Amino acid sequence: MTKSDDKGDPQNPANEERYKAIVEDQTELICRFLPDGTLTFVNHPYCRYFHKKEKDLIGVNFKIFLPKESQRLIELHLSSFTPDNSVQNVEHKVISPSGEICWHEWTNRAFFDKDGKLTDFQSVGRDITKRKLIEENLQKSLREIENIKFALDQHCIVTIMDQKGKITYINDKFCEVSKYSEKELLRQDQKIIDFEYHSKDFLKDLWRIIVKGKVWKGEIRHKAKDSMYY
Repeated sequence: MTKSDDKGDPQNPANEERYKAIVEDQTELICRFLPDGTLTFVNHPYCRYFHKKEKDLIGVNFKIFLPKESQRLIELHLSSFTPDNSVQNVEHKVISPSGEICWHEWTNRAFFDKDGKLTDFQSVGRDITKRKLIEENLQKSLREIENIKFALDQHCIVTIMDQKGKITYINDKFCEVSKYSEKELLRQDQKIIDFEYHSKDFLKDLWRIIVKGKVWKGEIRHKAKDSMYY
């Protein structure tokens, strides 16, 4: 083997030390494990995260850090790797040292021998609990908005108008009370605010308040199709 070849040999002790230094300098959790989940390597961030020493993790199955539903998910995930599909991402729950359920995102790379037999995995992961909480809170807020919208549509009159009093949106309750159909209410020339009751500058004053970011509360008299008012 030439000197230059020796420098590129991954089995060269110097190269191995450089590789280990690079891995240890990462902030991500890095590990290697056998197909059954037995850990064969962990970097310092991995050890710090689980409050364990390296010697206490090597030979341990990493699935002990997962809740049961995540264990099943990971088993299915790891069984899906092939030589042509050797890199995949996965998100799953993890039991932290404090017992809290956290979320991790991992990029897993599978290694195969020359006969196509799975030998081991290398994984790079990070804690995404904060991101998951934000996503969950966002989904909760969206559900609450939908529930509020449903309640309004069922029990309240809801309408959206432009500056000139033209209706751009109405809900079913609005149609029920006004006796107008949605098509009739959305006509270009349809203005059902009773301007004989309200002053000419009523909408201008109302709009001036709204564009300032303030909430206007009051009563607006509308004309119904049967000439009644509501």
